[in-house]
Amino acid sequence: MGTQDEFAAQLRKLRAHAHTQVTDSRLAEIAFGLTESAVAEDALRGWFAGETLPQRWRQLHPVLTALGADLGEVSEFHRAWTAVGGGSVSPVLVAALHPFMSLQRLQPDPLGHTLGWIIDVVGLLLMTALSAAFAAAFEADPGPPVLELIFWGAGLLALAIGLIFRKRAVFGVYAIMAGIALTNAPGGGTVNRWLASTVGLI
Repeated sequence: MGTQDEFAAQLRKLRAHAHTQVTDSRLAEIAFGLTESAVAEDALRGWFAGETLPQRWRQLHPVLTALGADLGEVSEFHRAWTAVGGGSVSPVLVAALHPFMSLQRLQPDPLGHTLGWIIDVVGLLLMTALSAAFAAAFEADPGPPVLELIFWGAGLLALAIGLIFRKRAVFGVYAIMAGIALTNAPGGGTVNRWLASTVGLI
């Protein structure tokens, strides 16, 4: 896969051999998170026609797994995507994220598009807040009470599992990083301590 046309040809081959035939509209939703978007569908068709390349790996990877690509095939596509100018993503990160991408569902969101996104946003905000609270609690002296630590730790784990199954694992990682980083933001330490105090961690 040394050229853009060869890259597109391999995409078409993968799709042709997929056990489950997936429509353009569904693949576009998987890649871009947009439902019934003509622009997204046109962009997706451009990948398969060799007219354009996926701009971001996080758009391409779930499409590959939705078409049945295993980790070896995904890694090969990643090398080819990088070689033809798609971008640069660590192969280690590609391998680490593959199990989560493999949870990509081919069925429509059972919660509905709008309600699903509301739940996702609320979950990500809660994860950010809990991460910020934990960051403050572990800096406090004395540290967090054991029971509260276990309780809210289980809550954070439940949120993480929920985001994995809702295909938002990467955003969950960003939410945790944002909560921890808030400690170093102007006034962030005060906010973190207030959050930790509110949930009983300090």
